[in-house]
Amino acid sequence: AVVAGTAALGGLLGAAATVGHAQQRTSTVTVALTPSPTYLDVGEFAREVTIGALVDQPVVQPVAATIDTEAALVRSQRALTRAGEQVGMTPSELRDDISVSAPPLSTVLELTLTTSAAHDPRAAARAVAEEYLTARRTYLEDRRTTLVARLQERLAAIDATDPAWATTRTYLRAAIDYLTTHRPEAGSLIRLTPVRAVGADRGVPATSGIALGLLAGLIVVRLPRRRRPRDKTRNTEEPAPAPRVPAEEVLVHAG
Repeated sequence: AVVAGTAALGGLLGAAATVGHAQQRTSTVTVALTPSPTYLDVGEFAREVTIGALVDQPVVQPVAATIDTEAALVRSQRALTRAGEQVGMTPSELRDDISVSAPPLSTVLELTLTTSAAHDPRAAARAVAEEYLTARRTYLEDRRTTLVARLQERLAAIDATDPAWATTRTYLRAAIDYLTTHRPEAGSLIRLTPVRAVGADRGVPATSGIALGLLAGLIVVRLPRRRRPRDKTRNTEEPAPAPRVPAEEVLVHAG
């Protein structure tokens, strides 16, 4: 009875521990990215001009953006505001509910949205991904515009009649032409997972509580019971009284 009682109590306590922890739902969208060096490439012809020739201030191949840069674009206020308007969520809600990761040695980004049951995480993930790509396109276009402006300034500073600068002029014109006519996509959505439930599951805490209750009950049952101390005054043996001798017998021996 003791074991059964503690097991039942443990199960109830385990189930009660999940009260107030609402179950959530999640969905992940995978985005294929165009690397920054590809987006800001000056083109094959411009690179061929530099082979075996001295070109003044050629364009340095840009470094690919880091995961921190991409995550900052995902969580930018403008992107989350526009995404939130589509799914009825505030930017702060989306910012708290989103996680960003990138598999090693890949050009994809994974955005996971985990929301309460009141919202659709799949729709939210799609909206955030689309607005992120819009922000990324703007970011890369700004870098491209800055690069083109720098090349144009350099071309304008070169003497157009000096043959010593012929190779540099050819390179700069080719790079400017390629950058202004070729615009690859910033990225695209390639996968959107179905919604799945996550969060509190009362079955696991209840099972754990029952197990702990059983263990506690077994410990209580197997504990040795304390024996009551013996009453020393009651158990102390008193000396037996001397046998009484009849009076007549005493008189005879005295005579």
